[in-house]
Amino acid sequence: MILSARKPYRSNLLLRVQKKRGHLLAVWSLLVLFQMLCFLTPENIVCAVLILIGGVLGVSFSARRDLLRCYPVSTLIVLGYTLSYFLLPPVATLFEWKPVTNNLVHAELIFVHALVCLLFLLGAHALYRKSRLAGSVRKALTVRVLQPLGYFRVPSNAQFLILGGIGLAAMSYQVFVLGSAREEVLGADNKFMQAMFPLVYLPYCILIRPVLGASGARVSAFWKLVLAAYTGVLLLVSMGSNSRSAFLLGLTSLGIAYLYGVVSGSVTSRLFSVRNFVLLVAGLILVQGPVADLATSMVIVRDARRDLAAAQLLEETMTTMHDRRAIEERRQQDATKSYDWDEYYVDNLFLARLSNLKFADESLDLALRQDASAKAKLRDLEWQSVLSVLPRPVIDMLGLPVDKDLVSTSSGGDLMLFTTTGDYDALKGFRTGSIFGSGYALFGWLYPFVIALALIPIFTLADTQTTRVRNPNPGPHSAPWLPAFNSFNAVRLFAWLFFLTSAATGMESMAGLPRYVVRSWIETLLIYLLAYWFSYAVLRMIPWRPGRAGG
Repeated sequence: MILSARKPYRSNLLLRVQKKRGHLLAVWSLLVLFQMLCFLTPENIVCAVLILIGGVLGVSFSARRDLLRCYPVSTLIVLGYTLSYFLLPPVATLFEWKPVTNNLVHAELIFVHALVCLLFLLGAHALYRKSRLAGSVRKALTVRVLQPLGYFRVPSNAQFLILGGIGLAAMSYQVFVLGSAREEVLGADNKFMQAMFPLVYLPYCILIRPVLGASGARVSAFWKLVLAAYTGVLLLVSMGSNSRSAFLLGLTSLGIAYLYGVVSGSVTSRLFSVRNFVLLVAGLILVQGPVADLATSMVIVRDARRDLAAAQLLEETMTTMHDRRAIEERRQQDATKSYDWDEYYVDNLFLARLSNLKFADESLDLALRQDASAKAKLRDLEWQSVLSVLPRPVIDMLGLPVDKDLVSTSSGGDLMLFTTTGDYDALKGFRTGSIFGSGYALFGWLYPFVIALALIPIFTLADTQTTRVRNPNPGPHSAPWLPAFNSFNAVRLFAWLFFLTSAATGMESMAGLPRYVVRSWIETLLIYLLAYWFSYAVLRMIPWRPGRAGG
């Protein structure tokens, strides 16, 4: 069944959430003003005003319970954009006693681009909600295609564990068998295995079953122990791969899914409580302390990744994590070194990834430096990047002018730096770009309109990742139905939240938008369905099969 917002459900809980939203927005606004007064310069004043306008607009639109329930993923995309470009930067910089313009060359221009794109983003979402065609396509895909294929069936706990084992096996093979050669292996089978990596997070769905539309039975002590052991194994494999995101993205998505469940009503828990406040403070301490140290340690040993086996990388990372001097020296080096491509914004690597305005700053700087020939070359490479989603045999058969090896191993930032400087060493560096610089270089100030056009089909496909179920506990102050996520996308909510940003797997060039429509959503669908029915068949072959909920 498709969700509809024509008669939005309102309750006392909704009014309380809206009141809390207003309080939090007021506190955040005061924080922005406080930072502006602490670093009182004309540049900071302009940036503070633009931040306040963008933050208030974005939160007022996307932090609405009716939209989050009826258009879950697309509304989260808008919320994540607001978080990355408006809400988090002043918090991240003030936490380290820095101005929001820290190490930015085009600070005011960044927020002008961010605000203009936000306005087009809000307009695109409004058109999407009013479009009968988009609604019909979403309903047809959800009801007539995905539901019959079992896309929204909730696996048992044991099946979740098998699904996680499939992803863990694929990741372990990449780390411990292929080793450093995995970066040069471009075969279809290798890419297929990489696409299975997000399966490793599926066992954590045991903790958020209500968000998936299943009964909210309490997790037994046995399954808590299983998940704890599984987490330890996943952490070791992630450290062996020298990848921070391999461990953090899934767990962060789990937290996002839980918060969404509380707001939407799927999870019966108080969002604002002393217990949750203590957990939030503890999480911030971990992010600023051990998690940040681990991330820095991985960066320190990354230069030796090609020369060391995974087990040696793991050992070196653990040793470096206890070397406070090495960690501090690396952070000071990152803050003072000058590169052709500088990505330093704040010291904390986790917060810098979520709200790093330096990605946009570097991309816009290169876009402003490009002449007509550089822009033409960039258009050609970006178009090749779009066409590269086609299989190589199809490209060869059609005779398409695509250098698949080049565009598949170079990021949007690499392509911008190469076309601006002409330096071939810029390629295959995987520098993180930004849709601001990429869009402005390709289309000028028309690019926000191009993004808005591309987002309408993307919003439609994104919201097909959810369906709705009847509320098992209806009451005078509860909704008659609840939104339900597909399991695979519930553990990928971090990617959805920061879809339009440069954080993690976000869109760091304009080419990423058509690539998602043409291929990425189909790939996700096929990967999950193949893994789901394979794990289902494996479980059926076991003589003793545990129950669906208890596993």
